[in-house]
Amino acid sequence: YLNPNNHNMTLFPEALPCLQRLKQQGYWLAVATGKGRGGLDKAIAQTDTQAFWLETACASEYLSKPAPDMVLALCDRLGV
Repeated sequence: YLNPNNHNMTLFPEALPCLQRLKQQGYWLAVATGKGRGGLDKAIAQTDTQAFWLETACASEYLSKPAPDMVLALCDRLGV
């Protein structure tokens, strides 16, 4: 992740079918990560998963885990 030459981010083989199934079943999907916004946006773009996430939150925007701030912010933005 920290290597600037890392341009080959890939998902685990069953990750995409899992995301597709969860979305088809009506689950709301969000990301809370210790990555910064730039790293998260890059990872989402490289894995072509942007259509799955209703909301995202990163450590550059909220206190990092284990603080609950990211998850609480996601819940607030999603109305849950």
